[in-house]
Formats: sequence, C-alpha cells, structure tokens
Amino acid sequence: MEQGFCLEVSIDVDLKNYTRKEVFQYPLRVKTEKCRPANVENFFNASLGKCFSADQETKGQKFFKNLKTEKCKPHKASFVMKINYSQKVKTEQCRMQDTNYFFYKKPGKTSGKCYEVDIATRGHGYLKQVKAELCK
Repeated sequence: MEQGFCLEVSIDVDLKNYTRKEVFQYPLRVKTEKCRPANVENFFNASLGKCFSADQETKGQKFFKNLKTEKCKPHKASFVMKINYSQKVKTEQCRMQDTNYFFYKKPGKTSGKCYEVDIATRGHGYLKQVKAELCK
C-alpha cells in the first residue's frame, strides 16, 4: 500500500497534472486529519503486521493511514494459554487405519524406496519407510 498526503489547494487546481516530485514540494501540505472522511475504520493486516485506518466506502483507495498497532486492539480480548506437550511413542501408534504402499524412485536413479502412506492425505498424515518387498 502506498500512503498519500493531504494538500490544501484551490478548487480549480487539478493535482492529476502534477508530477510526484511537484506534489511532494507543494507548499500547503496539511495534517492528515483534514482529509479524513467521516466514515473510517481501523483494521489490522496480519500478513504485514500493521494497523491501518481506511475509508469504509473504498476500503482505503481514497484514504488510508498507518496507525500504531495498539489502535487495532479489539475492545474485548481473550487470552489463551497454550501448553506444548509431546511424548515419544512408537510409530505404529501414529499409523492410520487406511494405508497403502507406494514405491518412489528419484528421476534418473535406478533404485528407489518403499513407503507406507495414509490414503486420505497421501502421506502427509502418515509416512513410513518400509521393506521394499511390501511394494511388490
């Protein structure tokens, strides 16, 4: 997203004809609040990790401003305690009921390996290298 600037200009001035450099040098740059429309909303962009204020009509095409992250904090917050716990178990305990055997050979190689894979996720949920005889 690119942030713009708020300028005080005469009604008959067409800023579309100004170059970017001229707009930055324009002598009557004013505070952003003077350009803020009546209906704005704050939103948090999780992928950028930033908080923005944007006009509701165009969702930020006509107006948006970077804000401090605290401005996007929800009115009601809940907190969750996450406990990481793991225990080493035998591979057989993780085995899914519906499995199949799959022989994989890398391109250009003359030999490969046999794997037992879960059918539902094709090995993303369960994958174990097994004896080659099981794939015959």
